[in-house]
Amino acid sequence: MKLSTGEGTQPGYPLSNWVAALPGHQLSYKAREGACHAMEDYLLRLEHDSPSLKTHCFRARLETVIRAIDPTKKCLGVQAIPKSHEMTFEQYARQGLERVGMSPSGPLEPASLAQQRRVVVFFSLALLLAPLVETLILLDQMIYLQEQGFPCELVPLFNPALSARNLVLVAAKRVPPSDLWGLAAGD
Repeated sequence: MKLSTGEGTQPGYPLSNWVAALPGHQLSYKAREGACHAMEDYLLRLEHDSPSLKTHCFRARLETVIRAIDPTKKCLGVQAIPKSHEMTFEQYARQGLERVGMSPSGPLEPASLAQQRRVVVFFSLALLLAPLVETLILLDQMIYLQEQGFPCELVPLFNPALSARNLVLVAAKRVPPSDLWGLAAGD
């Protein structure tokens, strides 16, 4: 998700000439960040009515409060607030705003169950696209290696419920037969 995307001389995405030539290949930070999450993990949270769903709603609501105070502020990266699932939204928002050096401009309305459901629906839809984004990033890396002459393959390493990042890109360095044992030609 923190790949550089063209700024500077060495972008992290796209790496391959093939993907760079695709119209509309650009990926926003939000798209790359979404690709880090696994539908399988979120499904478990939904099935067990995890307290993290409440916290997820609180974080989304806090973003709207931050933008209401200062519309120029986006994605400030409020650090996790311990035991937030045991708090009211007002308690959570006050701590979150304090962490980013802000204070509420007025009263803080409580988060509702309807808002939590909207956050769940939105995040579920985003998770449906996450594998596409992750696949594009991984294919770009694989194609780049192939463009450089390296044989490579994407291999699922473990269950995606453990981590959304369950694929490994395996590449082999091609060694000329004359240098197979580390001997220079003519030795």
